[in-house]
Amino acid sequence: MAQLKKIPEDIFNGAFQLTSILRSVVGEEGCLDPVARSGLLEELCSSLVWTIEDIDVLTNVVRILSVVSGDDVCSELISRHDYICEAIVKILQTWYTKEDVVVRLTYCLGNLLSKSDEMRIKLYQEPGAFRLILDLISLQMENPNSTSEDIMIKSVRSIANWTLNMSIGNIICDDPQLCELLNSILQAKDVSDELLQCVIATLNNTSFYKQCDSLDEITISTAECLYDYLNNENIDVRTEAMKVLGNLTRSSQVRQSSSDYVDTLLNALEEDDNDELLCATIGVLMNIMIEEKVKSEFLSKNGLDKMISLFESKEDVVLNLMICQLLWNLFYLSEDGNSSAQSRTKSLGITDEKRLELGKVLKSKLQRRIPPDVAEDEDFDIEPYQELQSVATNLMKLIQK
Repeated sequence: MAQLKKIPEDIFNGAFQLTSILRSVVGEEGCLDPVARSGLLEELCSSLVWTIEDIDVLTNVVRILSVVSGDDVCSELISRHDYICEAIVKILQTWYTKEDVVVRLTYCLGNLLSKSDEMRIKLYQEPGAFRLILDLISLQMENPNSTSEDIMIKSVRSIANWTLNMSIGNIICDDPQLCELLNSILQAKDVSDELLQCVIATLNNTSFYKQCDSLDEITISTAECLYDYLNNENIDVRTEAMKVLGNLTRSSQVRQSSSDYVDTLLNALEEDDNDELLCATIGVLMNIMIEEKVKSEFLSKNGLDKMISLFESKEDVVLNLMICQLLWNLFYLSEDGNSSAQSRTKSLGITDEKRLELGKVLKSKLQRRIPPDVAEDEDFDIEPYQELQSVATNLMKLIQK
C-alpha cells in the first residue's frame, strides 16, 4: 500500500457527505447489481487506504462494505481488491477499541471468508492477520461489555470460514492460542446459544483436521466439556457438539473417557425424529464401541434393544449402514476373533434370543431391493447400498458363527 500525503480536511468533509448518502443507497432493494457494475466497490476498497485517518468517513465505508458483502458478486469484487487484506489488518490494529467499526468489519470479513477461497489465502498470508483475529477475541473475553459477544461471534465465525481452506485448516487446527480460546468460551457456561453454536461449529471444522493419535490436554478437556453440552436445551447446540465428538472420538484418549457418557448418548437417541442428531449420535457410539468398557455400559443401559428398534424402524440407508457398523464393533472381540457367536454373546452378556432377534432384522434388510425407478435415476448413488449389503452380510455371519 503506497504511502499517501496528508489529506486535506475538505476532502474528508466531502467524502463523509458522499459516503453517508451511499450508506442509504446500498440498503435499498435492487441496488446491489448497479453498485457492482458501477466500479463503486473498487473505489470504496481503495478509499480504506486513506480514510483510516478519519474515523467518521471510515465508519461509513466499513458499514457500506458490510452491507454489500452479503451479496455473492459484491463479495467477490471486494475479495479481489489488491489491498483489501492489508487494509482490514491495519484498520483492526488502529481502531480495535472502536466497537462499531470492529463489529461491522468482522461481519464483512466473515462474509468474505465464507464465499472466497482466494480471500482465505490472501488474508492468511497477510502478516499478523490470523494472530490479530485471535487477539481480538481474547480482548473481548478480558474486557466484556455490551457488544463484546457480538464481536466474538463474528470473529469466531471468521475463523470457522478460514478453515474451509484445507491447507489453512491443517495449519491452524492445533494452534495453542485458538484451542485455548475456544475451550475457554465453552468452559464459561454463561454465553449465548449463538456464540456457543459459532464456537462449536468452528471446533467441528478444526477437529476434522486434527491428527487424533495424540491430542493435547486442551482438546481432551474440550471433548469432556462437549459431552456436558449434550444436555443443553438447544437442540442445535446438542447436534453441533455431537458432530465435534464424532471427530474427536477417533482418538483413543477421548474414547477411554467416553464410557462415563454412554447414558447421555443413549438419551440422545430418544430424539429419533431429528435425523441429523441421530446420525451424529450413532457416529459417536460407533467410534467408541471398540472400547470394552463402553460395550459393558452400552449393554447395561439397554443400548442393544434401542439399536435393534432403530434399525428395524429406520429406512435411511446411511443410517442403517452406521447402525450395522456400530453393531459389528459391539459383537467383534478382537482378542478372540475365532470364537463362536454363542461364546461372544455370552462374554458380553447378550442372550441368544437377542442375537436371533437381531438376525431377523438383518435378514429383512438384506432381502430388500432397490426400487427399479430409483436405481435408474442417473443421480442415484448405489455405493451406500452396496456398503450396507456388505457390512450387514458380515454382521450376519459374525452373529451366526
